[in-house]
Amino acid sequence: MPGQTERPTLDYAVVCDDVRFETGDKISLMGVFDAIKLQSFPTVNARLAVVAAWMDVPGEVKSEIELVDPFGNVLRQLGAARIQQKGARKGARHIAVALNIPFNTPGIYQIRIILDGKAVRNIPIPVESVSTPAKPFSNMGKLSDMA
Repeated sequence: MPGQTERPTLDYAVVCDDVRFETGDKISLMGVFDAIKLQSFPTVNARLAVVAAWMDVPGEVKSEIELVDPFGNVLRQLGAARIQQKGARKGARHIAVALNIPFNTPGIYQIRIILDGKAVRNIPIPVESVSTPAKPFSNMGKLSDMA
């Protein structure tokens, strides 16, 4: 509606291990996941990255990304940034990368995305206990068995 201020919308949010910046304002996402699998608790996860992409951003806004534990407590602020849209079609991205994230217990954690002090979305991230590490190619047999 003309004369009405548009509120920014969260176009997408991705949780992954790492984000790489490429030429041409591109990003590459490594290790996109929907759960974190750890061998023991308490433990520390080496790296966690979140990309929040916004559309219809009027001027400059404050974007925050937090990690919330299963009990509703903010475990860590992953990032805070002042962002603004770079063009009508480009939107604005907030990329947060945090190191050494402590996890004391398994459960459903939340990635909370906040814009100008208002929580916009919570992304549930199950943190699960796994007993043994995965063995890649364990069921393929030996190369000599395939001849």
